[in-house]
Amino acid sequence: MSQNQIVTIIVSLALSSIANGHAKLSNNTFQPKATFNSPLPRTNSDSAKLQSHPCGGVEKSATTPITDYEIGKQISVEWEETIDHNGYYLLDLSKDNGVTWIPLKNPLGQNIGQVTDTPGNVNQGNPATYHRYTQNVVLPSETCPSCILRMRQFMEGRPNDPYYFSCADIRILATTPPPPPVDPMPPAPPPASGNNGGNTSQSSTANNGGAKFSSCGIINNSYRGGGLPPGTTLAIVTLFLFPLLLLQALRPERARRRKNL
Repeated sequence: MSQNQIVTIIVSLALSSIANGHAKLSNNTFQPKATFNSPLPRTNSDSAKLQSHPCGGVEKSATTPITDYEIGKQISVEWEETIDHNGYYLLDLSKDNGVTWIPLKNPLGQNIGQVTDTPGNVNQGNPATYHRYTQNVVLPSETCPSCILRMRQFMEGRPNDPYYFSCADIRILATTPPPPPVDPMPPAPPPASGNNGGNTSQSSTANNGGAKFSSCGIINNSYRGGGLPPGTTLAIVTLFLFPLLLLQALRPERARRRKNL
């Protein structure tokens, strides 16, 4: 093997080790969704470190997730270390697409400074060994239609490229985003149409419009059948029988009076 080949191999190994990722914002792979309110990162990659770009070289795209929050809301920013390295973490926010950055504040209103790295063994291929970090943050009390929340990892012993970056796109709104609309109730089915022997039944509301009134109340005029209306025969029989029944009832009284005479 020539000397040039050896140098090439060494350089390749060095570059590959540098390219390995170190830390990134969490994409909720280890916590129940109901308790997770950390912004989702632009990418799940942990190797964004381009110094000339505010997010390490990861641009916002049409599929980038955007998380909505209410002004002044307290959230828990979560990230994970995939390769152990001594150093610390910084959290900041940009309102002008990465031109300027401001430090985020904790619930006490203080700027969040350096979050110390936790030493320990981390296996890059085993998420169960990643170091998990959580920092409570209070968002600004003003709206921001397009903000970037950024986590930076500072690595000791790397003077030329000491940072890894992980960004999330968020919107800070005046009010809590409304829930998705609920599907409307399906319309009620139309009433079933009945024949009833050829006679159409009318509702009480429709009948009242053409009702006839007497001293006894409303006379229902919904009858449309042939012959006498219902109840007419009973009324005629009662009309003829009533005098006979009355005479029969008065007969004992008249007999008593004749006897007294």
